[in-house]
Amino acid sequence: MDWRRIAARLEGPWPPARYWLLSAAAVLAMLCWLPHPYYGEEPVYAITTVETWWHGSWLSPVQLGSQYGRTPFLNWVAMLGVWLLGWDHLLLALRLIAALSTLGMAAMAAFFAYHLSRDRLLAAFTTACFLTGDLLTQRGWMAYSDPLFSLAIFGSILCLWLAVDRRSPALLVVAAPALPAVAAPAILAVAEMLEAANTM
Repeated sequence: MDWRRIAARLEGPWPPARYWLLSAAAVLAMLCWLPHPYYGEEPVYAITTVETWWHGSWLSPVQLGSQYGRTPFLNWVAMLGVWLLGWDHLLLALRLIAALSTLGMAAMAAFFAYHLSRDRLLAAFTTACFLTGDLLTQRGWMAYSDPLFSLAIFGSILCLWLAVDRRSPALLVVAAPALPAVAAPAILAVAEMLEAANTM
């Protein structure tokens, strides 16, 4: 084998098609992780989904019989996944939510890169960079709330950017509901800390 010739073909910059191919390979590799057993803190989200449904506590998730203290957004979406797949596949539903959120973020990042630069190569490169890092090995498929919240927050940021750029009130209306829904627990935590500080 002529390694120099192979290395010369891998030198950049690549055409966009190679970056899209690399992104597709990363997505396939990410999907291979879906059938693995529970990993890390994934049982926490499964337990809170089951207990929230069992107790009917739709606005405040429950874990081990007490309030969990986080937003129920992931639990709601997980219940939709369970409705489609069944309770036996709760972990798969949670992981599919994470994987689809990661793919949605990749699509938005590619769109945003193209919107800012009008360069197809930059859009493809952005997607490949986004999908081949830590997202591929852990963060993009694990049944955590981070990918879903990241999707909501970045979607809101993107809509706000486009609303200003295009002077579109409709995009502003689309962006508005996601920010408070995701940020509400943080706002409540800060309010509780301030209240505790005032009582000292």
